Amino acid sequence: MNLIVVYFQMVVGMVVNYFAYRLKTEGYPCQTTHINMLLSATMYTSYLILFSHFFYKAYFARQPRDISAKKSQ
Repeated sequence: MNLIVVYFQMVVGMVVNYFAYRLKTEGYPCQTTHINMLLSATMYTSYLILFSHFFYKAYFARQPRDISAKKSQ
């Protein structure tokens, strides 16, 4: 459940960042700077990559079996 919340938070942050960028480039007043939008997009992209890698490793990657534990039993 917590992983879903983290992904949802990242998606919402990226959507807000996208709309702020669109408003700013279309000339509407927006209280954020271009550097802030760049840094937040970089942060959310890195979080998405890191959490996706964790999710893959935790749930889809094959885990090596410990053969020595089976032999000792």
